Amino acid sequence: MRVLSILVCAIALPAAAQDLPTPMICAGPDDEWSLKIDQDTAEFSYLFTSNMDIPLQTRPRDAQWPVALTLIGRGDSAIAIITPEQCDGSFGITVLTQRGETPLMLVGCCQDQSN
Repeated sequence: MRVLSILVCAIALPAAAQDLPTPMICAGPDDEWSLKIDQDTAEFSYLFTSNMDIPLQTRPRDAQWPVALTLIGRGDSAIAIITPEQCDGSFGITVLTQRGETPLMLVGCCQDQSN
């Protein structure tokens, strides 16, 4: 009986979402901007460099992709939306942020650096 109850519990649990590979390095066309993503920190460079924490990782209900990362730094913040296989087999990324009062949407590609 005990084996059966463990099996039932395992079936009832939702499948774990696929983790993002870390570290990842992301960049826009012509390296206009870059984002280095580690487990719970990031370094965002566009006009200046910001060290940021990643306090939240959000996924759509009932789907693994896209993944939205909330990036918060001292005086700076951004949302990075990552999608699989958008850039010749690597990850695509859209970064929503601002510089001063100017909202920005930056697009690029990310490479898995964990290997």
